[in-house]
Amino acid sequence: MGVTAHALFYFIDGRMIMADTVSFDSLLNTTTGMTAIVNNKKHDDDVVSVTGVDWFTYAGKTASTIYVSGNNFIGFGQNAEQLKIWRRDGAVYYIYRQEGTLTSGKRFLKIRVEGYVYYSSTSSSYALKYEVFLIEGQTLFINVVQRPTSSSYTGTSSITDGKTTTNLTLSVSSTVPVSILVKNAGVSQQVSYEKFVDKYVTGITVSKMPDKTTYYQGELFDATGLVVSQTYTDGTSETITTGFEVSGFDSSSAGTKVITVTVSGKTATFEISVSEASITAISVTTMPSKVNYHIGKEFDSTGIVVTATASDGNTIDVTKDCTYSGFDSSSPKQCGITVHYGSFTCTFEVTIMQPERISDIFCQGKYYFVGDALDLKVSYITVEYSDGSEEVTSGYTIENKALLEAGVIPINVEYFGVAITSNVTVYSSLLIHIGSPNYEDVTAEFDIDANTLTISGTGKFTYSLSDSLEKSDISIPDSLYKRCTKMVFGDGITGIRSGFSSSFKKLESIVFSNTIAEIERGNFSIFLGTKLEFPSSLKTILGGVFYSCPNLTELLFRDGLQTIEGGTFGECSNLKKIVFPKSLVSLSSGAFSGVTIENVEIGDANVPFDNSNGLFIPKCKNLVVRGGTFTGTSVTGILSGVLETLILKGAVKLTGDHVFVPCSSTLKSVTLENGITEIPRECFASCKITEITIPPSVKAIHESAFSNTMLEKLTLSDGVQTIGKQAFLGTKLTNVFIPASVISIGENAFGETNSANITLNKKTNEISGSPWGAAGTITWLIRVTRLEITHMPTKIRYFVGETFDSAGLIITAYYNDNTSEQVTGYTLSNPDMSTYGNKTVTVTFDEKTVDFSILVVDISGIEVKTMSTKTEYPKGDVFDTTGLSILVKYTDGTSETKTSGFELSGFDSSSVGEKTITVTYKTHTTTFKVTVYDLSGIRITSFPSKVYYKIGETFDPTGLTVAEVRQDGTEKEITDYDISGFDSSTAGSKTITVSYNSMVNGVSKFIGSDSFQIKVTNDGKNPFDDSSSGGSGGGSGEVEEEKTEPIKVTVHWINGEFADLTNENIDQNTLTLQESICSESYFIFGGCVCNQITFQAHHDQFNGTSEEFYPSGKIEVYIERKGTKIKIFTGEIDSAERKANSLTRNFIAYDYLYKLRNTDIARWYKNQTTDKKKKLTQKQFRDKLFEFLGLEQVSTKLHWDDTYVPDTNNSNEMNVVNILKDLCLQNDRFGWMNRDGKFEYLKLRQNSYKYGQTTGNQNIYKYYNNEEVHLDTFKSFTAKEGRIWFPNIIFCDPDPNRAFGFTQGDYTAQEAYDNNVYYNRNSFFVGNEDWLNYVWDADEYGGISRAKPIMKICYGVFVNQDLRKYYRAQGYTAEVQGNPLNMVGQAVELYYKKLIQHDDQEPTELQWYVHSYIMSRTLKIGATDMIDTYSANNAPFNSNSQQLGKYTPEISGTVNRTRSEMPTISYAEFTDGSDSEFSPATINDFTDSSGGSGSTSEQLKKAQLRCIKRIKKADYDALVAAGTDRADTLYFTFEEK
Repeated sequence: MGVTAHALFYFIDGRMIMADTVSFDSLLNTTTGMTAIVNNKKHDDDVVSVTGVDWFTYAGKTASTIYVSGNNFIGFGQNAEQLKIWRRDGAVYYIYRQEGTLTSGKRFLKIRVEGYVYYSSTSSSYALKYEVFLIEGQTLFINVVQRPTSSSYTGTSSITDGKTTTNLTLSVSSTVPVSILVKNAGVSQQVSYEKFVDKYVTGITVSKMPDKTTYYQGELFDATGLVVSQTYTDGTSETITTGFEVSGFDSSSAGTKVITVTVSGKTATFEISVSEASITAISVTTMPSKVNYHIGKEFDSTGIVVTATASDGNTIDVTKDCTYSGFDSSSPKQCGITVHYGSFTCTFEVTIMQPERISDIFCQGKYYFVGDALDLKVSYITVEYSDGSEEVTSGYTIENKALLEAGVIPINVEYFGVAITSNVTVYSSLLIHIGSPNYEDVTAEFDIDANTLTISGTGKFTYSLSDSLEKSDISIPDSLYKRCTKMVFGDGITGIRSGFSSSFKKLESIVFSNTIAEIERGNFSIFLGTKLEFPSSLKTILGGVFYSCPNLTELLFRDGLQTIEGGTFGECSNLKKIVFPKSLVSLSSGAFSGVTIENVEIGDANVPFDNSNGLFIPKCKNLVVRGGTFTGTSVTGILSGVLETLILKGAVKLTGDHVFVPCSSTLKSVTLENGITEIPRECFASCKITEITIPPSVKAIHESAFSNTMLEKLTLSDGVQTIGKQAFLGTKLTNVFIPASVISIGENAFGETNSANITLNKKTNEISGSPWGAAGTITWLIRVTRLEITHMPTKIRYFVGETFDSAGLIITAYYNDNTSEQVTGYTLSNPDMSTYGNKTVTVTFDEKTVDFSILVVDISGIEVKTMSTKTEYPKGDVFDTTGLSILVKYTDGTSETKTSGFELSGFDSSSVGEKTITVTYKTHTTTFKVTVYDLSGIRITSFPSKVYYKIGETFDPTGLTVAEVRQDGTEKEITDYDISGFDSSTAGSKTITVSYNSMVNGVSKFIGSDSFQIKVTNDGKNPFDDSSSGGSGGGSGEVEEEKTEPIKVTVHWINGEFADLTNENIDQNTLTLQESICSESYFIFGGCVCNQITFQAHHDQFNGTSEEFYPSGKIEVYIERKGTKIKIFTGEIDSAERKANSLTRNFIAYDYLYKLRNTDIARWYKNQTTDKKKKLTQKQFRDKLFEFLGLEQVSTKLHWDDTYVPDTNNSNEMNVVNILKDLCLQNDRFGWMNRDGKFEYLKLRQNSYKYGQTTGNQNIYKYYNNEEVHLDTFKSFTAKEGRIWFPNIIFCDPDPNRAFGFTQGDYTAQEAYDNNVYYNRNSFFVGNEDWLNYVWDADEYGGISRAKPIMKICYGVFVNQDLRKYYRAQGYTAEVQGNPLNMVGQAVELYYKKLIQHDDQEPTELQWYVHSYIMSRTLKIGATDMIDTYSANNAPFNSNSQQLGKYTPEISGTVNRTRSEMPTISYAEFTDGSDSEFSPATINDFTDSSGGSGSTSEQLKKAQLRCIKRIKKADYDALVAAGTDRADTLYFTFEEK
């Protein structure tokens, strides 16, 4: 392909140039017109410098030199890997260069590179050719002409500008060329795979005429408004208003003139006209704005107007075309200015002003030593003129004085007749503190006579001498850095900071103390001395230290130095010999860049030689390596063409391939000392060595280790064992003696054409038919006569299927010369390991054999030896093998224990029950069993002994035991529970919560919580109990009468609206506190009944009728007795009715929930739950609810906290109290506003412990629980109407022959029927048929006597076989001595006994022990005593119900489910004794024909349907079929996280 050339004129930077040009396409894929820089000469690891250009910059450097590496990378202006094209260990044979101009006028430089990607091959499959174009305008174009077709040697392709690196896509392929275009190269590169297009102008047109087209004779041309359109080679066009040349204008004569426009060698024309009239003169009609100038200022023509007068009398403004001359502001004067317009001129004058004074001066160089030459550097002076001031930086003169003595010397500075004085300071010595961090620790002292700077002290010092000057009144003269020739570092100095010495220009001597451990970067780059001696304390010399020291010839290192970084001694060209210390472990590449050293000694045992991490060998001719590890080409191409002699000491390890191949062209002499163990593959291939001695320590000479060398003499010491294939291929060896130690010689080890004569010391099994390729003679010396097994293999017992291992086997060969030796080149027969039994192994060596036996065994069976420590697992847990072991029995009668290596199957924790676990070891199995259980919660099984605490006492858990409750009803004691809520800092009743988290599958899972109460008082006793002894009954002795202590009452306004009320203000016996967690009509969870307090009080602050006298606001009520003060109420006044006495009010106050009870929050609820992407957990929901209400809640972990709350489409009213009820109902809690004004979630216990024993004819039943209130005596005891649920009560017959204890689970349904026992499976009930009949005869409602104020028989539901009557539950009311420390939700024990007349029989004494809970209480507080009225009920049994009440159907999760899909429902499970199996009763069984008070069928229906029980679908369908109306009960289904 020829090169197309053109000649053109073009413009660059405003100049027109004529040049020969070429089309870009004609430059591609050719060497035509190029100059060969490298012509068929191999360049491997070295770099070729090619002349570059000065018009192209890359990464901030001018590309004046292009660096081309044999490893296929290029640097533009610097020797760096900036462009990589298949960069690897390759070779370049041709480099071409061409410079010129493209058709567009852009200059270019073309570099063409031809070579191979593998340095030792010239195969076409490894060929690589590419062209690199540098094009004016920061453009690079790479044209890959040929790339490898073999993937054997892959390389890296990329381009970097120092900031951004872009990988180039170049793979093995025969497809060429590949175009890579780089725009903004070296600046902010943009890489694309496209061809460069040389775009240039093909033609221009005038698209808009200039504004002025008519001129006077003598007028100048005006191009304003001229627009030129230019068209490019690619068909595009653009308009320009500048950058063109205009010619042809001539206004010296009238007529039409043709104007020519030229752009990039293209022209276009247009015409203008010159009239007959001509310019006759010009004048300044308006003076410039500025006519007064300071000295040195430039002329400013702003504001001037120059007018030209024409011969026709007209004038024109020619200001913009005028030029000016004659302005000179170098000194004060009147200055004339000449105005030029064409050939016309006129003049005017301006004033160069005289300075009045110098008001300020700023200068440097104000500090000197005695004898220094004055070198005051004035940065500026402030010169005052009559019209202002300015800073002047030149034109002044400085007084020259000799500095012959110390002190302060004034220096005059003069400027055009005005002057100012500047003082300089002269020192005779210098001492400053430079320690860091304590600047007093180090001093620097300069001796001006010896020109020596001494650094003394301890530790490190500042980065420069001036860093600590702010702490002193001393400044450093600049001459210090020029005068100082010697620097001394005293003992105690530990390091030299970065750049400390960089400013010193004439250092010739440096003395380092033996305490310096590190020299940081940037030091001593200007060092003029010849020798450096480093201390043993020095550990590190960082990069750039001593760089380019021209006179340095000798370096003396001592052991201790570990690291020398890159660039440290770079360009120190006069260094001749370096002995590196043995302690050196890191010598960076480039540490001695640009230096060739005659002699280098380096290394120590185990130190790695590596180009990037270890020791980098500097460029040298003679190298001694004391020790270290060579991996791969540790000796890089930097030694190519340099290294001549090499000595490797015994501590050297050669582990990598072709280690010294890069030095093959010059390496002539190699000495290997004893200690080296192997010579790797191609280690010295192609080197120029002529003789070599292999020491006895060398065991292996690997493949091609000395191939293609000039070896004539080879000495193999006894000790060499293997010689690899082609090890000495292509050498000039004639005679080789193989020592007796050699056991293996590889194929063609001495080459196919080599005629070396081989002498063998013995025969090996590899030696047969001259396999090493030598064509000479073979001489045998010794033969084997017999073999002997000196040591059996370490392992001689195996399992079936195992692989035979000969480790430990030692074979001794006996020779015909009566010698013997241990040999390793033997072969072994393969024993059959697939069956058990004794096996024979045959050893063969040199045609002799010997046998030995091994034993192969198999498994006969396995069994579980020890069970796993853990045999019970919570549902969802993972199996734990801890403690599990199996006994493996073998065919030879032995056995062994295994704790690992076997497999387990059969464990499934997704369901509960007993699981059979199968253990499999190899092909044998055995089994054992574990149990999977599910937890339903926890229960306190024994309460702490201590109930009352003094203020400040710590909690005592003595007596507390807790059990986890499983779904099957079984329990297991736990100890790793958490206790919270104990606070003895204030008096009162405190709820202590016991919570339990179980680890399931490594995750902590909340199981449940239980609680109990303690009392905190002033003295640890009940201050409200005046009795001297507890219990019922009395004694015969007299009891000493005690004085009754009064009760103090305080009513406190929280926000201070009114003064506190005390006993003096509160009327006696009017204070009544009512607390409740359950309504009396329905006993359900989530009661949320408001608390109230009433009292009558008088005070002067209430005496008035205006609003300010009406009591209102938030209050707290306290009572105090015997030093114990407790809060009994927090709330807000609802009313304060005025009595006849204007000072007296009747107060009624409710808790904070009272006013919020009926607040409609339907819209708020919908806003919280409509975002399906952000579902709320129940915990988040209730936290947001209380935040919305402005109420606080007691922090509690509830069972369903982690479930999600669904959204709603129901627009029904939703009020606060019903939402709270249902939240509590779901979690088996009661809601209560506690005495601190916070909403609390109360949990009642599910079961009570009991025991019974018979003593004589008396049967004793007693409950043990949290017995703070044991009511064995009381003032009154009456029944309450209502429907409640009692699962935890025992009714006992006083006749020991009939009564017996019954515990849930003791009987099956069939057994209960057979034994004439009737019970509800949800409850504990004791009795037989006689007892039921006895109760029935007493009262149709199950009571003993409704007419009298005694307790009624209360129960949920039970069945009489004959009458099929159902009994419903009722509650109790007990009036007792008041104790405000008792709270609702607290356990009480009710005991009562009564003589009952039954028919005509003798009276019978009935006893009741009823363990109940305070559901509501009324506390009446008098002056000295209190009366408590408790409404006591038993707690419902609720196993984590999923039911919500009827009041908030909006929270229902049933919108997407039918009732038949419900996993569980909730209702009373009714028993029918007519069948051996229990089944649901019909709804008709609940009709009330007795007409009892408030006991309608609908009420019964609702009451029973609120009892909690899981049920099968078939049972549910039976209930529905019976006619149950489910409209009042909806259910909440949870989405588990």
